[in-house]
Amino acid sequence: MQLRAIMDSSSNNIKTIMDTDTIYDAAELIFTAGAASVLIINKAKKSVGIITEQEVVQAIKTYKQKILELKTTHIMNIDLLACTPNEEVEEAVRVMSEYKIRNLPIITEGGNLAGFIDINAVARAQLSNIIHKWG
Repeated sequence: MQLRAIMDSSSNNIKTIMDTDTIYDAAELIFTAGAASVLIINKAKKSVGIITEQEVVQAIKTYKQKILELKTTHIMNIDLLACTPNEEVEEAVRVMSEYKIRNLPIITEGGNLAGFIDINAVARAQLSNIIHKWG
């Protein structure tokens, strides 16, 4: 099953923030939206990094009031782990397991954000495959 099928069957509440915004802006978005992470985009709307809720908490602890001034680029992870919509669910399982991540951005070949999938969506897809295969 391709990741596109998971994305189509789940609501993708995509949260993005600009690379010129502050860590505080990212924290506010993550906590008010209940998002596990936000994708950092540039002026061209291309993905340049990601910030997770864990990184925000660490930044608050480390930088305190400086998060009001420091840009998202100061703490974002530029090694963006992602899959494309055409990849198989098994690839998402591999990436999420190997790197111990719970949310995976789905990026088009052109570098645009197509959505996010979380570990729960992947688990449901795997269970559905097993039921369909053995059901």
